[in-house]
Amino acid sequence: MEHIFQSTEVNGGLYWMAEDHNSGRCLILRFDLAEEKFKVVPPPPDESGQNIAWIGSLKDHLCVVHTRRLSDVWGTKDDKNWSKIITIFFSPSALLSSPSRQSMESMVILL
Repeated sequence: MEHIFQSTEVNGGLYWMAEDHNSGRCLILRFDLAEEKFKVVPPPPDESGQNIAWIGSLKDHLCVVHTRRLSDVWGTKDDKNWSKIITIFFSPSALLSSPSRQSMESMVILL
């Protein structure tokens, strides 16, 4: 497992992304500040084979962005039940380059 250097703090926990070397998929890890315990947070549903491109907080919710040809923004308040906030479709010219972390942060802040 490798730390990917994106992290956020929300609802008493520190969250960050890590890569599972066996599957090549991103994992969400949480350190509970009150209990001083680590856990893996189940990711939101992924019907399209997308991977997590960004992690952050929005209005007291842990949020992630799944991205490929479109981006799904998901949020959870309890680390178990995810709700899709919005799906963003990119224009063909935008598909030529991968969204940067800065553009993802700007996109989620606008929501």
